Amino acid sequence: MIEKISNLLLKDSNLMYKKTCLLSFLYMMIHCLPAQNIPVGTWRNHADYSNSELIAQLDNKIFTAGTNGLFYYDQEDESINTISTTTGLTGLQITAIYAIADEGILLIGYEDGTIDIIDRELNISSFQLIRNADITGSKRINSIFHQNNTTYLGTGFGVVLFHSREKQLIDFYSNLGASGNPLAISHIQSDGNLLYLSTSEGLLTGSLNAEVNLKDFQNWERNPISTTEEIPLLKTVVYDENIIAIASNAIVYQLLNEEWDTLYQSTESINNLLISNNELWLLANNKAYQFNNNSFEAIFIGNEINALNDFISEGSNFFIASGSEGLLKVTGSNAQSIIPQGPKSKPTVLKQIEAFTFTLNEEVPGFSYFLNGRWSYVGTINNNPLPLFKDLTLDLSTGNAIFLAENEGLYSWDSETISSLPTTPALGDNDWCALATDQQTNIWLLGRSENNEWVTYNYTNDILFTLDLSPATQINDFEILFNGDLYFATNNGVYVTNSDNSASRMLNSTVGNGNLPSNLITDLSIDLSGNLWIATANGACFFTNFQGVLAEQSVDVLRPILEGFFLFDEIRVNQISFDGGNRKWMSTRDGLWLFDENINENLLHLRRSNSPIIEENITQISINPLNGEVFMASSNQFLSYRTDATSAFNTHSTVEVFPNPVNFARDNSVTIRGLAYNNEVMITDLAGNLIHKGKANGGTFSWNLSNYSGFRVKRGVYIVFSVNEDGTETYQTKFAVVN
Repeated sequence: MIEKISNLLLKDSNLMYKKTCLLSFLYMMIHCLPAQNIPVGTWRNHADYSNSELIAQLDNKIFTAGTNGLFYYDQEDESINTISTTTGLTGLQITAIYAIADEGILLIGYEDGTIDIIDRELNISSFQLIRNADITGSKRINSIFHQNNTTYLGTGFGVVLFHSREKQLIDFYSNLGASGNPLAISHIQSDGNLLYLSTSEGLLTGSLNAEVNLKDFQNWERNPISTTEEIPLLKTVVYDENIIAIASNAIVYQLLNEEWDTLYQSTESINNLLISNNELWLLANNKAYQFNNNSFEAIFIGNEINALNDFISEGSNFFIASGSEGLLKVTGSNAQSIIPQGPKSKPTVLKQIEAFTFTLNEEVPGFSYFLNGRWSYVGTINNNPLPLFKDLTLDLSTGNAIFLAENEGLYSWDSETISSLPTTPALGDNDWCALATDQQTNIWLLGRSENNEWVTYNYTNDILFTLDLSPATQINDFEILFNGDLYFATNNGVYVTNSDNSASRMLNSTVGNGNLPSNLITDLSIDLSGNLWIATANGACFFTNFQGVLAEQSVDVLRPILEGFFLFDEIRVNQISFDGGNRKWMSTRDGLWLFDENINENLLHLRRSNSPIIEENITQISINPLNGEVFMASSNQFLSYRTDATSAFNTHSTVEVFPNPVNFARDNSVTIRGLAYNNEVMITDLAGNLIHKGKANGGTFSWNLSNYSGFRVKRGVYIVFSVNEDGTETYQTKFAVVN
């Protein structure tokens, strides 16, 4: 990655000098990489599409949905295309999909009751009535079925009927339990005359005769799997005029004379029972079985760790939704895995090192990284699986990324190869959870000893320290300051000790001993001015008097005030991060917030109502300093947003304007990158008339092409002037605006 980066960092002991050297060096790297100039304001979705659960076919497109997203494979051009909230979806957790060929639409059901409708041109509309209804309990869409211009939805509270094209409610049946109690419908099916509902109480059969009131629970015929125990019925299909079903006990049943007979007893977990191309299929674990001659025959066997979840047969091809390989296209004995590029699993750790955005998770070993607009995955070392990693940091002496496993030690990655670092007795005897690097390039580990005590370990010097903390203490973050002091975010305050463990102090909400707004600390982060920002359960604050902490002086944090109130008073702040202009990004339960450098103004608030963000409780933020892209993750969503701030020198460096020329038909803004840090920027026409003026955010300035009156500028050539406060650093460039 960066060779001999420590030489840059060791020239001066001042924190800001070191930060400036590092950021400057990283900034130069960007010009050695392929262009990353996506427009300012661009959103990107970063989902793991390998875990697929549902399939539907509309024309030549095979749509595949999983817990993390939706994509389709176009059989005409063999392209792989993703659809997400950044392109119009209104939900996250997809629970059902269904194609209506004669209407040319695809229906998508979600955990929260939302229905999205996608037409052949990939236009997306939404049916929100169920989601917004005042209904107690689950609104989950479990199953979708369509016939005779009516769409039937099996939900967490009953059956909903609606017109899919008009997006109008027709009717609903609720409280269908044997005693008129609420009953979830796991699957819905029909033979044209009868409606079949799979439920925890067995099969409910209702006549579609207009004279029968299906809103009355007493008008449904009931066929439980067992009269002695509750065996939930998962799915029912009508095949060759027979009623066949699967239940939670891995048995395939057939309904004969109103009694359930065992048709097939599986020794494996049954994932699905379905009809495709007028044939009956059973998916069990990693095998696909076809029903022939009154028995199930294995037609396809996937790899041992690959669950098969849904299935479509089309001529000589099979398409299978795979639990680990996305969409499988099976032709004869050949199985092709079709997966859009993305990270592995949902990120539990999100970190930025240089131009690399890293994700770690608790399910898939190794790590994923995002570079130059693409995700890559590193999962093996010498053809053996890597362990699950807990954290990572930058080794300032080599420029390598260092990865930490809980019990397997440290690993070093140089952007091409990964290797394990020498182990020590201390590494093997403790459970590790976090990493940090100090200004002397020492690598520090945080973990618990065999006695469940909190310990830190200076791996570089092989020194183990026991922290003066109760084992019941929770540690949420770990930072090392420029003076060598170690700061820990705990549920009891900010714990501080030094690198030789000779002194310690717990800063809390007491005046003179921190005066923190809350003792529950969620995050620690150092801004570009060297201030330590502290995220708490009751807002945010920052700290500057580092020398006084372990000298037992009276020390207190500073709380920003915005519009007359403490910032986020009584609101939990999850994480704080900083862009190239030293602006503050903060995440809360209500989305992502951007403030100017000194918290004088709220510049942006990204949430569900104005962005692709669906889950507003964002827990992690990471910012690429080279192109200003902000990555944000919540429990089920992982997005990025291209901002107008990047890291910068004190001088101009390889200034570029993009797009250039600007096309009104295509572009909404123009961006200038490579400017000196926070310079003033003026834009004039060729006659020297001032059209717009502003300030760069770090090394980037973005303009929406409007003049001071709010009107769009005319086509022509415009001059850009960039100058610092004392006029010693200036730059001039130009760009064109065309129709």
